[in-house]
Amino acid sequence: MLRRICLIATIALLLPAGSLARSRESFGQKISPSSPQGMLDLALYYYNNDDITGKAEKSLQQLLTKKNEQTPQYETAQYYLAAYYQRKFYLQLAKQHYYDWNTLKQAAVEYRKYTDRFYKQGKHTWLSDSFFNLAIVDLQLGEPAKAVEELSKIKSASQTDPTVYLYQIVWSPQSQSVIDAYLPAARLADYTQSVVTNKDYYFERAVLLIQKWAQGQR
Repeated sequence: MLRRICLIATIALLLPAGSLARSRESFGQKISPSSPQGMLDLALYYYNNDDITGKAEKSLQQLLTKKNEQTPQYETAQYYLAAYYQRKFYLQLAKQHYYDWNTLKQAAVEYRKYTDRFYKQGKHTWLSDSFFNLAIVDLQLGEPAKAVEELSKIKSASQTDPTVYLYQIVWSPQSQSVIDAYLPAARLADYTQSVVTNKDYYFERAVLLIQKWAQGQR
């Protein structure tokens, strides 16, 4: 079953193929901009256009309020708020040559909110993805032991969320870093853990090795 579908067609036409953040809640419907789906579509539009100004963040936070917490869009918004902060870290690094560690730490906070809340409730759509991305954030922050702990949780999580979608391991302007594939979550976690625990580990090498492995699984 497809876990993610492209944004509504009018938005999708404006975005680069293969790099879309995806919302699975609706497709081809007329949607009010003030509805949960409308707010989510707007947030993902900004996200997919490499926003670092806070527009995507603001739209997602407007959706993540108590009145919307029972909607299916809430779960997706929580995941993409974390992904936004993680993506923003690398966008700022590329565009402004600035290591915004607080933004990356906020990504970890938001991924943890997702895993804590949706491990046993919701659709678990992004559960394995969140554990994997949280591990990558931990690695970038220089905390490999924490990363291994997150990777170890994927085996159990994969029983309800068996795949992880990877466009890239971390955002990069380089086309050769593109993976664009759904990967078996448990196998991805096992391979990543083997890389992280290798005596020759360092972050940049790990990203390249995981990238090469993932590309070979497509």
